[in-house]
Amino acid sequence: MPTGRRPLPAEAAHAGEISIPEAAARLGVLDAAVRYQIRIGRLPAHRTPAGRIAIPWNDQVEAALRADLDRSKHPGPTGPGSHPLPDTATARGELSIQQVATRLGIRAGAVYYWIARGRLDAHRTAGGRLSIPWTSDNEAICLQLAAQTMKSDHKSRTLTAGGAV
Repeated sequence: MPTGRRPLPAEAAHAGEISIPEAAARLGVLDAAVRYQIRIGRLPAHRTPAGRIAIPWNDQVEAALRADLDRSKHPGPTGPGSHPLPDTATARGELSIQQVATRLGIRAGAVYYWIARGRLDAHRTAGGRLSIPWTSDNEAICLQLAAQTMKSDHKSRTLTAGGAV
């Protein structure tokens, strides 16, 4: 068995329970994907007396999890940290941080900065993701902030021996 893919110790596991690495191996995904499913409540799990995480596992759990993972592969925003917003948020015309950054051609960090400084309205969805209501007011604010965020065109200048340009 590869390193990091240890099964739960026999004394710590109940019948039909597996570890996060075992679940990830069965599904062909990273451990982080399984941990995410646990964190958002789609996959039940508990800590064993030994402190390891155990997942009650059967064919129905595996089928439901595969369906959730397949649904999450739909095209959406791309880039580091990008995950689609919940359907309820997109139905209201809200955008994720990554979607706003992509539309404006800037880094997502700039959008987070605007929100932290109170320059852009955003709220957390039920899943904990930041969501930006894409209204004409917010769009105008974003365009103005993006124009200020864009780096100026740097021109190389030759310095003389005395430092003058």
